[in-house]
Amino acid sequence: MDSFIKSVKKLIKPYNYDFECNCDFECSAKHFKQNFKNWTSGNDHIDKFIQNTQQSEHTAFVKKALEWIPYDRLYNIKYIIEDDEFGKMYRANWIDGFIYMWNRNNQNWERGGQNMFVFLKILNNPASVTLELINKLSAHTTNYEVKNVLEWISYDRLYDIKYISEDDEFGKVYRANWVDGCINIYYGDSIWNYENQDWERVGQNMFVFLKILNNPTSITLEFINKIAVSQVSHEVYGITKDPEIKDFMVVLKKVYNSIHFQCNFKNWTSDNNDIDMFIQNTQLSERTYYEVKNALEWISYDRLYDIKYIAEDDELGELYRANWIDGFIYIGNYDIDKFIQDTQLSVHTYHEANNALEWIPYDRLYDIEYILEDEEFGKLYRANWIDGFIYIWDDYIQNWERKNQNMFVILKIVNNPANITSEFINKIAVPHVAFGITQDPETKYYIGVLNYTYKKYAYNTMYFQRNFKNWTS
Repeated sequence: MDSFIKSVKKLIKPYNYDFECNCDFECSAKHFKQNFKNWTSGNDHIDKFIQNTQQSEHTAFVKKALEWIPYDRLYNIKYIIEDDEFGKMYRANWIDGFIYMWNRNNQNWERGGQNMFVFLKILNNPASVTLELINKLSAHTTNYEVKNVLEWISYDRLYDIKYISEDDEFGKVYRANWVDGCINIYYGDSIWNYENQDWERVGQNMFVFLKILNNPTSITLEFINKIAVSQVSHEVYGITKDPEIKDFMVVLKKVYNSIHFQCNFKNWTSDNNDIDMFIQNTQLSERTYYEVKNALEWISYDRLYDIKYIAEDDELGELYRANWIDGFIYIGNYDIDKFIQDTQLSVHTYHEANNALEWIPYDRLYDIEYILEDEEFGKLYRANWIDGFIYIWDDYIQNWERKNQNMFVILKIVNNPANITSEFINKIAVPHVAFGITQDPETKYYIGVLNYTYKKYAYNTMYFQRNFKNWTS
């Protein structure tokens, strides 16, 4: 027991009995201090260590403070595994759930996750309570993500399996629906469902693609590395096996756009084999996932209207102008999707979503009005945003809680969609300036949706600009 006490003593900062919080708001540390007299672990050193973590919680939402949990607030305690690093591990239900924030009305802590699953680490040797261990155990604000793992997918969890194409690189490719959907990789604290004790999944009955491995011996480390490289966006979900023909199959999220083009060859023709072959070759060379870069397509003449002669060019001959009903093939912008996802995955908090951007559908904005032109970012508009910004995750409704519905926002237009560069994205992503990104469905321009901080800047600039005509040196 002496070694246990000594190890805990090392963790304790000098205790400030005259602790006074200088926060200009009602922070959590004050409420923790008021409750010191109402609990004890039975050991002064452990009490002081826990109190130290609570004294440092100068926040409205509790993030890192530990608390003393009476053992009788745990139930259904079951041994689950022994881990080399942590020793014996048990699972239990915690009646009260974790501290969330101070409730002014009830004058008590508001808690979330009542009767939630928790894990217990048994200290076989009390002396193993070291600073390093406490740091590991108390890092409860860290979110863990499932990124690069594959899973075994039972073949009977796939249905509507249809042959679609044969690709030079991938061989035969099939399309199917996957009953279960993939493991949720977007919210680090949600991937494992503690209540159901199973993975949280998204995309039930989603479309997937199956690549047939005719020769099982071709499943080599080289091949696995090859298909797994594409897991930047979780391209590969796992591996399955056809129980009848015994072929192994890789379950993919995406296949090259060339395969989608190939599936459509039978649905169009120019009535000229040479032209068909030329267009198809450009489509078969489209080894892309997220955007169509160089592929041509056959455009039916009846999809054009208001055709008007405009000029004759020495090189190209007669030129006409027309409107194209359908518009060009467009599959979004992977760089912007990835950038928004990265900002969301970097929000390692339970409650506040401070710096995450989101994709904002354009039809969620209304009363869009031009206000001025900015030399750095081009035209600026004002609008109302129906939904308002993401505030915190609501555990009870299992969705984001939002604030300021129908709020004013500023829209920064990019005159040329090609100007969506890393530099521009980083500029609009300055913390507390941007809520997200949207796109005008007609012009295809990307737009930064900015908050009141930039609004004040924009309006001040606008007011000065409007007054230019009223003075001169």
